[in-house]
Amino acid sequence: ESSPDGQVSQSNCPTWREPIGPFGESAVTKIPARRLGREMNGSGSLMWSNARERGATLVEFAFVAPLLLMLVIGIVDFGWFISQQQDVRYGAREAARLATVNTASTADMTSTVCDAMDIAGGVTIVWDEGAGTIGSTGSVEVTVEAGSLTGFSSLPFVGALYPDTLTSRVEFRLEQPASSWSSGTASC
Repeated sequence: ESSPDGQVSQSNCPTWREPIGPFGESAVTKIPARRLGREMNGSGSLMWSNARERGATLVEFAFVAPLLLMLVIGIVDFGWFISQQQDVRYGAREAARLATVNTASTADMTSTVCDAMDIAGGVTIVWDEGAGTIGSTGSVEVTVEAGSLTGFSSLPFVGALYPDTLTSRVEFRLEQPASSWSSGTASC
């Protein structure tokens, strides 16, 4: 507290013991609360000034927040790539299942596979019937351009970590002769 002439009252100031002699004697020095960066509350005890703490907290948050935001956006984008990869794998398995039993034409199987996936477009399917006879090995390869949900993967230093295309290839054994479909490339 201050006196009317502007001097700090020594009665409520914290004390500090300072050793001054060779045998541990100490002198008591009273330090005004204003010099410590503290303020007195109504009960006479000391508390730290909140203004300095709030400023320091704000500066720390300003350093940490962009890093945390980049981490969260990176996790979301990585999850999106995993989801797209699962769709591509599902599409390739579905195409192999359809081609194994010779269910329909290449165009019909392509539209069925594209409808099964949750990808809007840009899908390329490469059909290979092999020998085309029962017991021979055929393959199907599904490729799609990888898309970013947040745009985070388009940043120069992050783009190298993410793939440009997602591809899944499945080989299968023909259970029926490949009479209604043939090797080729289709897209949707």
